[in-house]
Amino acid sequence: MTAVAVSHSHDPGPRPTTAQVWARYLENVRAAVAEQDVQGAVRAWHDAYAVAEASRSWEGLIELGDAVLRIGDLAGIRKASEPKARRLYLAAFFRARRDRSLDGALRTAEAFAALGDAVIVEQALTLAATLAESASPEARSRCHDVADRLRGAVRGNG
Repeated sequence: MTAVAVSHSHDPGPRPTTAQVWARYLENVRAAVAEQDVQGAVRAWHDAYAVAEASRSWEGLIELGDAVLRIGDLAGIRKASEPKARRLYLAAFFRARRDRSLDGALRTAEAFAALGDAVIVEQALTLAATLAESASPEARSRCHDVADRLRGAVRGNG
């Protein structure tokens, strides 16, 4: 019997990260929204959701929440899209807390402020302040500035 060597030398190059993959899907959502294609945007959103959920990052969930609101605006059902966005933002908040991400805490605070949810804004800002204690002076200053802006915005909406 003769051994046959099999070569797998074809190298397709570096594999995209999960974040790069869901970012591509979200770009498809943006393109469909720009074309006012609600069905295409919804299909692209579902594809992006599957990848972002698997990524275990907070960033993808924030982007998905923002995207579902854009789709809701396009379809004329903004209020109906807010609960789904809220669930995505809340999941992003928990992931940011797990990751001890100051950026994640601040970004989720901003997302909830846009929804007018003062309770979760405060929780996210409290997390951000805790995380900022061990961060650079610039990060602490940014956290303070964002907190002031968001608290003012939420009070103005309430």
